[in-house]
Amino acid sequence: MKIISAEYLTSVVSKDKLLEDKIEFAFVGRSNVGKSSFINSLCGKKNLAKTSSMPGRTRMINYFLVNKDLFFVDLPGYGYHQAGKKNELLWAKLMEEYLSSSQMLKRVFMLVDIRHKPSELDERMLKYLTYEGLPFCIVATKCDKIAKSKISAYMDVIAKTLHITKNNIVPYSSENGFGKDKILEIIENDIKEVQEMDFDWEKFDKEIDEEIDKTIQLDEQIANQRKKESELVDSMTQQEQEEYLNKKYERVNEFAQKHNLNQVVISSKKEENN
Repeated sequence: MKIISAEYLTSVVSKDKLLEDKIEFAFVGRSNVGKSSFINSLCGKKNLAKTSSMPGRTRMINYFLVNKDLFFVDLPGYGYHQAGKKNELLWAKLMEEYLSSSQMLKRVFMLVDIRHKPSELDERMLKYLTYEGLPFCIVATKCDKIAKSKISAYMDVIAKTLHITKNNIVPYSSENGFGKDKILEIIENDIKEVQEMDFDWEKFDKEIDEEIDKTIQLDEQIANQRKKESELVDSMTQQEQEEYLNKKYERVNEFAQKHNLNQVVISSKKEENN
């Protein structure tokens, strides 16, 4: 997948303002995990999502319109206690309402800092995503801060703590774009899956019904033809019947031979009687 365009669209603070008209990919994580930098790096726009030295800046659900046909959704960061318990609970409620109600959400990218063991809040978030049946991908950010030779070992710690396999984790660097292609590939595959499922079942059912009607009509025509033929044969003398049936079997034989049908050529009624 290639991101051609990306722009900030809107921010919402209540469930009734949530958008529902495009495919969505959400991003969630602790307040200092680098979500804004991740989104900027993924979209190739430095100041798309506002970054800040103060954790917890994202206090609303922010929508970014990507390629004119899907949303990147930046959810409030969790774990920043200086924001106040009351505000933190409000953000948590808003995020829960979004995750539990969005019909267009196709995957949640949960960000963790690769340098640190996932926190209890990270564990709780993943359990919630699993409970809601939401597809997820763990993004291990800031992998440029450690040696490449140690990335696998740090991923082992994340996998063990969150009780997942390493296949569910993508190491990422917002500084050099390491892991970007993998994230975009995951998004592209999700979009393809949606497009394949976006099938016009109503049209399909209508076409099936039309074919069934045609078959019924054909069966009725065949039945009527057989009835007429039976009545015609019954009105004939015995000699006329034999002549009629002989001609009919001859036509069947000619057809079978012409089309090389693998069957015994039907003999005439007279030969059968003999």
